[in-house]
Amino acid sequence: MKNLIKADKEIYSIIKKEERQQSECLIMIPSENMISQAASEALSSCFTNKYAEGYPGKRYYQGTGNADELENLVMERVKKLFKVPYVNVQPYSGSPANLEVYFSILKPGDKILSLGLDDGGHLTHGSSVSLTGKLFKIINYHLKYGVLDYTEIEKIALKEKPKLIIAGFSAYPGIIN
Repeated sequence: MKNLIKADKEIYSIIKKEERQQSECLIMIPSENMISQAASEALSSCFTNKYAEGYPGKRYYQGTGNADELENLVMERVKKLFKVPYVNVQPYSGSPANLEVYFSILKPGDKILSLGLDDGGHLTHGSSVSLTGKLFKIINYHLKYGVLDYTEIEKIALKEKPKLIIAGFSAYPGIIN
């Protein structure tokens, strides 16, 4: 960060404080984790300057050959790792990834059963401030004594018959059975 410290000492200082916090504190948020130094270097590479909209070989802009090569390599590695024939590695966060799933299997107004935000669910699991909470009918299940109550979840699912049941959470460090 030799260039950043010269250009903006305040931002450099804040980043260093965050690095220290991440190395010294245990933050119990499942969606936060420590990545390897190699991954950090790749994520801060010159590809952050690239706008490669579309898919490899079918981009909307010129000069995306290297982006195509990188994306194809990553897709092949993910297919091999998960033993699947197709992957999409483009979503840059959980929110767009969740929306891709929703839009591929749901229509506006369809029901989603998900863990309530106050119990550790994610904003994209149907919060009213998220597009999902505006487009879909959200039914929440809740934790009972800090754990998932599968009997209650099943009861709600049978009654409501949601098109999608979300069995994941953002701020709950439990294990899904």
